[in-house]
Amino acid sequence: MAESKQEKFIRPEVLQAALLDEIAERLHRLEQLQAKPKGNIYPIKITVTETETINFIEHYPYTPMFAVTLFNDGPDEVYPGINVHQKETPLQPGENVTFEFTSPKIQKLILTVEAQKTAKIRGFAIY
Repeated sequence: MAESKQEKFIRPEVLQAALLDEIAERLHRLEQLQAKPKGNIYPIKITVTETETINFIEHYPYTPMFAVTLFNDGPDEVYPGINVHQKETPLQPGENVTFEFTSPKIQKLILTVEAQKTAKIRGFAIY
């Protein structure tokens, strides 16, 4: 009784796709390892009467931030938005919040208060 031998081949384009996927995953891991803050601090001190935007890309320091910490010194609540405007989660007077990412994702800080309201905000960003 002769045993038949059947060879299985994998098409080259399938192997190529698997190899490219592996390369992409390794490059992504390397980028994450290299993405570290320089250790510079950008101070924030602003009085918000409507909507104020701090654009870290178009103005000094001309680079996205890794983290932003904000303190609301009042007298009213403020809505902090990272890269987009948001009016769902207010930061109450006396509260603070930190937004932190593993890579520099923060391009804009958008601060909004209700009409006829004011909030004094201080804090810092890390790049």
